Amino acid sequence: GHKKSYTVLPVAKHSQGADGRCTYCGVSTGNPETDFTYALGPYGLVITGYVGTSSKVAIPAYIMGGSVVAVASGAFAGKNITEVQLPDTLQEIGKFAFEDCTALTEILIPSGVKLIDEGAFMGCTGVTSLYLSEGVESILYAAFAGCSGLTSVTLPASLKTLSYGAFGNCSSLTL
Repeated sequence: GHKKSYTVLPVAKHSQGADGRCTYCGVSTGNPETDFTYALGPYGLVITGYVGTSSKVAIPAYIMGGSVVAVASGAFAGKNITEVQLPDTLQEIGKFAFEDCTALTEILIPSGVKLIDEGAFMGCTGVTSLYLSEGVESILYAAFAGCSGLTSVTLPASLKTLSYGAFGNCSSLTL
């Protein structure tokens, strides 16, 4: 099977202020934490759902001082989001996490992400740009399947596993 390795991030002094900025360092922290449902995982916080109303989503790097390290299976599936910013603390994007987010046009995977799980962005037909940062190690089955708007993809040198069908039915893609 696929062995998962994570970096355990310390609970930081960072926390989201009411103004959308970190109370410790002042950096913009994305959508308010009340826009998300989340749970504590073994290595940090996991975003389990999106209950916000904005079509532009910036997932915070920290919620209540804990690092956001993963997006859970199906957390954003079918949501009407046009933009998503993933935090640098993120290490894993779960199965079908953004499945059928057809209004998304661009995906930037930050360098901390090691695993893009099965079907993570499957059916995101509006995506025309995909940026995979150096650091991504595994792209599993059907991760970007049916992203028919994609015309090109540059795979990072760090990539160790590219599963069968990861880019299946990407009808505009030429490799």
